[in-house]
Amino acid sequence: MSDGGPVDNSNRRLMGLLAVVAILSFAWALVASVSAPSRETGLGQADAYSRGPLGHRGLYDTLQRLDIPVQVHRGDGDALQGGSGLLILAEPPPTGEGCEAMRQIVSRGGYGNLLLVLPKWQFVPPELGRGGLPTVTQVPLADVDRLLHVLAPDVNVVRPVSRPEVRRIDAEGTSVRVNITLPAPQLVTAAEDGSAPGLAAPEGGLFVRVRDRLWVLADPDLLANHGIGRADNGVELLPLVAELRGDGPVVFEESLHGYRSPALWQTLTVPPLLYPVLHIVLLAAIWLWTGVRRFGAPAPDVVQSAGGRRVLIENTAQLVHRGGHTAYMLGRYWQAVVRDTTAQLRLAGEDHPARLRSLSASIRGGAAVEPIHTLEREVQAAQADARPPPLRLALLAGRIHRFRETLTQRGKL
Repeated sequence: MSDGGPVDNSNRRLMGLLAVVAILSFAWALVASVSAPSRETGLGQADAYSRGPLGHRGLYDTLQRLDIPVQVHRGDGDALQGGSGLLILAEPPPTGEGCEAMRQIVSRGGYGNLLLVLPKWQFVPPELGRGGLPTVTQVPLADVDRLLHVLAPDVNVVRPVSRPEVRRIDAEGTSVRVNITLPAPQLVTAAEDGSAPGLAAPEGGLFVRVRDRLWVLADPDLLANHGIGRADNGVELLPLVAELRGDGPVVFEESLHGYRSPALWQTLTVPPLLYPVLHIVLLAAIWLWTGVRRFGAPAPDVVQSAGGRRVLIENTAQLVHRGGHTAYMLGRYWQAVVRDTTAQLRLAGEDHPARLRSLSASIRGGAAVEPIHTLEREVQAAQADARPPPLRLALLAGRIHRFRETLTQRGKL
């Protein structure tokens, strides 16, 4: 690797801009991933991510608007710690795997209260529905009973034919009739140990405590997206949820529906963290592109030329030599020397070359002055040569220069 020379400021500014965008995008992605559920599911899903009719996203958003701490748990560690808060097992699948997963979650403990929301509806996709339209059917009663008996063996599920008259029962046993609307209602029978329901009807309990810290919401329509806004459903449900959570948060356990916390590399490949990752990759690509010339053989050092007359003369001499005009320029130099020397010595006139020869021969110590006819002959010979040696021309130019200097200095004496 070698030095690639000066850094392009435009590339540096571009890299800086992309770095700022990547940092802001990453910060936004972190806020977005923490403040809300990380995904949304289809219309037929009954979980905290779904905005469909059977989903629970409406309750999740309502709790947030009321400043009640709410979380979604996907099986990565204990959902609650410290024995506080409300853990909601909302409509676990009534299968063998669902029952076993629910049993393991309950056995871990760590929660203040646990609310089991029983399933009632199952989604039928369009390709299986009548006329190619999606629809819902009721979960078989036996499947719901099997799920309930995992936690409360003495409690059974009932589905009254007529609309039940639901009443709210407080801690003192006082009951007040409430306006709750439930299509195809689903209730549970009270346990023989005398567990008091919070919402009950003559046919059974809607919101039932089946044992210590374990509550059952028999009908999921009370909190589903399609039902929480009907009549006083949400008005009656939210105070019960707030009371059961105590000082802790409300946690939706979504590992029952197959959700798991993804690995780090999986998190970085889906929105919202995907966007800052793309910015970082683009920034790295530009950085490599701007530095690619630093790889390979060392680049030749760039020597900055100095200014001045000497540099100009040297550059001109190189151009003349490369063009093959060195001998011609030597002849012009000789003519200029003769002309300037005669002018300095005031030998003007038509016969000034002859007078210059006479002067050079009559100067005292004239033996030190090279004969002018010798220089003339050698200049003419150099011009006649097609490719005169550069060293020969340089030496001859030096002799002409010494001839001029010697003649002008001694001719003034």
